[in-house]
Amino acid sequence: GYGIYKYVILLIVGAFLLIKFQTFRKHEYKAINKWLLLYSIMILVSSYINRNSAQERKVFLVAIIFVVTILEIYYLFEYFIILNRTQELINTLFYLLLFYCILTDFVMIIFPTLYIEKEMYYLTGNKFEISYLHLQLLVMYLQKEKYKRQWLKFGKRDFGFLILVAVSFFASINVKCTTGTIGVVLLVIFYYCMVQKDRTLKKPVVFLVTLCISVSIFMLFSGIVQFEPIRYLIEDVFHRDITLTGRLIIYSSIGKVLSGHILLGYGMGSSFEIVMKMIGAPNTQNGVLEIILQQGIISLILLIVLVWKVFHYISKKRGINYALIMLYIYIVFASIEITLDVSFISWLVLALVFEKNTEQKAFMLSGE
Repeated sequence: GYGIYKYVILLIVGAFLLIKFQTFRKHEYKAINKWLLLYSIMILVSSYINRNSAQERKVFLVAIIFVVTILEIYYLFEYFIILNRTQELINTLFYLLLFYCILTDFVMIIFPTLYIEKEMYYLTGNKFEISYLHLQLLVMYLQKEKYKRQWLKFGKRDFGFLILVAVSFFASINVKCTTGTIGVVLLVIFYYCMVQKDRTLKKPVVFLVTLCISVSIFMLFSGIVQFEPIRYLIEDVFHRDITLTGRLIIYSSIGKVLSGHILLGYGMGSSFEIVMKMIGAPNTQNGVLEIILQQGIISLILLIVLVWKVFHYISKKRGINYALIMLYIYIVFASIEITLDVSFISWLVLALVFEKNTEQKAFMLSGE
């Protein structure tokens, strides 16, 4: 019944935002919203054109749901910014994530074989979704406790964070998700790097260059996995085959799949059917390739512009923005996973929320 619940919530939130429409007309995020709308329109155009193609999936309907979801997330979170209630939003999201993580972990421990009966799905999703849920909880905790922790000694400051790191690491190992385990390590590294390099990580060119390198490295330099240290890491540490569970085979055949559909793709939700039929794989196993396959390269360009606009805005601000940690993790894993989805877009707007939250807190601490 989750689908029906989701549609009802979308309807309620949509009605609320329409009532508050005037609030967004002259706001500072108007330029960013313009590119979000262009990106959304292009997704709809792509799927509409592909609506009658030989596919079982109703791609235009999937596109409508996707677009409505990202638009409502963006505008609802911006509404909290406009009302200067960013801390309330962050607290709410943190406790929701905490609740679902505790509940999911509890069920995993009490019923360790239940996921097998449920076709490898846990209470809140598959092993990847469980891992990302815990990573999101960690980042939300960092932002929630940001100013409280500044007044504590170093050891105490990180105690709660380290507990959540341990829990997240355990959860990823328990669900046998190598991506999640690496993600926890990356999160800790990014966390300590941000103290020194937060201004650098905020630069849009740095973020987009990192994305380009990440999503292309295995496609352009597949021989890199033969390099002995990397081969040892893949085969002996993570116990994966040298093709990265078939990913290198997919990348070598992706040109055939995209042929004739690079501009507009095949439509939202078409990935499994198209890729399975043509090369026997569930999807492209690459964040950017998945966007091109389903939405087309025009939509990809518009999404990149949207990312640039968001980062250009936050790069002008001072202070650490912990949402960047999650965004960088998403683009690093875009090299081997489908991560540039609704969650990625949600964390883009959360970067704006966190930035405004930082400004508000700094203003309050200054006593002005």
